Amino acid sequence: MAKDQHVPRRSFSLKNTLETFYRGGPICIDNELLACANGDEVTVVDAKTGGVKSRTEGDTEPITAMCFSANGKKVFVASRSLAMRELDVESGRFIGRKWKPHKMPVLAVSVDPSGQFLATASADRTIRVWDIERGYATHSYKGHTAMVTAVQFHETRGVLKLYSGSDCGEVGFWDLRGNKADAPMAKDAHVSAVTAIGISTCGKKILSAGRDGVVRVFGLNGKVISTTNVGEAVEAARVLPRKSALYGKSGEDREEDGKVRFATVGSGGKVKLWKEGAGKAFLESKTLTGGVENNAKSNTDFQAASGTFVECRLAEDGEMLLAVTGDARALFFETTGGSSSSSSNSD
Repeated sequence: MAKDQHVPRRSFSLKNTLETFYRGGPICIDNELLACANGDEVTVVDAKTGGVKSRTEGDTEPITAMCFSANGKKVFVASRSLAMRELDVESGRFIGRKWKPHKMPVLAVSVDPSGQFLATASADRTIRVWDIERGYATHSYKGHTAMVTAVQFHETRGVLKLYSGSDCGEVGFWDLRGNKADAPMAKDAHVSAVTAIGISTCGKKILSAGRDGVVRVFGLNGKVISTTNVGEAVEAARVLPRKSALYGKSGEDREEDGKVRFATVGSGGKVKLWKEGAGKAFLESKTLTGGVENNAKSNTDFQAASGTFVECRLAEDGEMLLAVTGDARALFFETTGGSSSSSSNSD
């Protein structure tokens, strides 16, 4: 009778874990980190590996807006409970005080380039500017006739300014020196909600995008310079840095023609790259393919969501674009061989 052969014992250790880190809602990026709304909690994720660095429980209410601080060490988080808090990225914990910036939910936030001020735009139709270190409001702006859906700081010639967009299509121009409007409000900039405000790389133009399928470029004086018809409801738009691969090819496409180049995403399910005032995008991705969820009560609704984009952010210093789908997938796009392609998928 043959003796039983000795089988060496093996032990296994956990190397990596794939976890759900995003279920729709606000998302922001800083260098290689993503901060994602995951229900009422904030999940900080390594954008390259998809690994979860930290999970921070919220206050049981959905997150409505968030952004990284200027140095990337904190995330400002607003929720439907009306609370605003600061998340320390390194420890994964909320720090400092919790305060109530508005009487209604905050819908958009922005940090100025110096990192000293935080702007909050609210459903109460107002905008407030906060001194982050001292913890008090320095400015309050009224004038929008609907909830404020977008806000963006801009520093020009040493003067800090603020631009905003509302749910009824208005674009506001504000000067922090005099706590007043910097230019007359563009009340007919769009015929539906403004979803994005951006600043050109030269710092002399303001971009606004809306669900009416239009992107407008303004001068600092508030006058319209150009209008681009995107042909779909725009859910997000980002100005492209001049030195990035997304900006265009070498040679003719990189000429200093003064035209703003930007990316849009929306109901059409494509990432599109545009030159200001053009009738056609100079580069676009393939159309998203809608998925099917077996347990969904309505596959039609699920397919519709999975075939649309709801947000986009610049990544890798403008060399890539993070685009978020309606069914909560985070896709990274880069230019390859003259076309835009999806480089990675985190869901």
